[in-house]
Amino acid sequence: QKMCKSHNIKKTLEPKPGRVCSDEKSVYIQPDVIVEKIEDEFIVYINESDSLKIRISNFYKEILKNSKYDESTKNFIKEKLNSATGLVKSIESRKSTILKIAKEIVKNQKDFFDKGEKYIKPMKMKDIAQNLDFHESTISRGVNRKYMLTPLGYMNLNISLVVHLETNYDNLASSVSIKRMIQEDQ
Repeated sequence: QKMCKSHNIKKTLEPKPGRVCSDEKSVYIQPDVIVEKIEDEFIVYINESDSLKIRISNFYKEILKNSKYDESTKNFIKEKLNSATGLVKSIESRKSTILKIAKEIVKNQKDFFDKGEKYIKPMKMKDIAQNLDFHESTISRGVNRKYMLTPLGYMNLNISLVVHLETNYDNLASSVSIKRMIQEDQ
């Protein structure tokens, strides 16, 4: 009898208790970039673990070689193969751009990664664009909704969030580092 009551009570319990507080759906973040500290150096690389592997099927290349297909079919296949090749190159270029941006951020924020939030330096997209010889809009697109997994946890790659503030001593400080200093003083 006790077992039946216990079983009935279990049926009434909420399996996802957090759902009661919010009707927002959970969003799982897959890092685009991973930062690891090996000895005294930070290594930055693209996260390839769950990324799609895009390949162009050899089947279509074989059609181009086969004489039994007419020229209009071959021209159609050629056009689609060129389009697919362009797409693959664009994806690889995008990954390369994200990696370069992440490496530049890590290079400029070494103290932050070594010592914590109060050592984060202010950064501007404009400065990163100049350092990498990219247009500022390329940097903006490259960091939008991108994440990196670091020894400090997940971080939004959007460096525009690292707002810089002028201090009384003609230095720049980031809003993140100032918030951290205020928290530590309390």
